[in-house]
Amino acid sequence: QWAVADAPNLAQNVKNYVELQKQVDLLTDQKSKLDEGLDMMRKVNSTVSNSITVKNIMERQLNLSNMCIEIVSKYELGPKSAQTLTTSIAQILANNRKMISLFQMILSPNVKMNDAERLNALTEVEKDMREEEKKLYKFSSLLNQYEQFQKLFE
Repeated sequence: QWAVADAPNLAQNVKNYVELQKQVDLLTDQKSKLDEGLDMMRKVNSTVSNSITVKNIMERQLNLSNMCIEIVSKYELGPKSAQTLTTSIAQILANNRKMISLFQMILSPNVKMNDAERLNALTEVEKDMREEEKKLYKFSSLLNQYEQFQKLFE
């Protein structure tokens, strides 16, 4: 028997693996930034650090990262679908990275803001994060539907 290799498919799988590895690296980077944000949160006054908004942002950040990991690892997709998946997740992670940076900047003692300004800015960050969560839930729902349709036609 001869071994058969599908070179284009193998090349696409390698490319997808590289993209997934980049996303894992981004998630690792985001975790360290979240840790830094948590340290900053502890340094601002208790009105800001104890606010529900700050706690929600931290929780949402963890949820977003966990959802991305779950989506990337859960579905076995063809090369084109996998590429679409990694591109979409990369965009969500990029937006998430921006929100983490903004979160850190707002909590930084170097930024001259009063408590009300900080809380208003943090409320906007939380609102943006809810939108990113909605995108991920919708994306996950579409993938679940796709998977169910695939099973119907097997």
